[in-house]
Amino acid sequence: MKTGDILLIKGKYEIVSWIIRKVIKIDYNHVAWIINSKEIIEATGGGIFIRKINRYSNKFFFKTKILRLKGINTKKLKILLKSIKRKTKKSHYLLLWITYIMLLLKLKIKYPRMTCSGFIACHLSKIGFYFDKRKSPKNITPADILKSRRTYEISNIDASI
Repeated sequence: MKTGDILLIKGKYEIVSWIIRKVIKIDYNHVAWIINSKEIIEATGGGIFIRKINRYSNKFFFKTKILRLKGINTKKLKILLKSIKRKTKKSHYLLLWITYIMLLLKLKIKYPRMTCSGFIACHLSKIGFYFDKRKSPKNITPADILKSRRTYEISNIDASI
C-alpha cells in the first residue's frame, strides 16, 4: 500500500451502504484515498475528513479492496494530496442524498455535493488523470474506479495492515 492508492469499501451491515449499492447497482459503496500507511482522506455524508485507515480493517463489517493507479505522476499526486489535506470540511447529509437521486435519474445539472468517488476523480483530473475520459469526473462511481483500465488491484486491507 502506498500514497495515492484507492481503497474501495463495502459496508456489510449498514443500511445506508446497502441502499447505495442497490440504488446505484454497485458492489462497493464507498471509496477513500490512501494518504499513507495509517491515514486516508474520504468524502462522507458528513463532509471531507482525514481518518485512520484501520477503521475499515474489520472483515466482519467491511469488505475492502486496494487499487493502484497506473501511469500517474507521483510527484504531482503527492502535491495534490498535500493540498487536499488542508481542505477538510463538514457538510450536510441531505445534499449527498439529493446528489444520489440526481445520479440515479442521470440528470445533467450541477450536483449539490460530490460523491466520494467524484471527489477523488475531480481532484485527479486536475493533474490529468481520468478513470474514464467519456464521463465527467464528478459522475464517476466506485464501480467506474474498479473497472477502470487505469487501476489494478493490490490486495484487501487486511493483508496491508
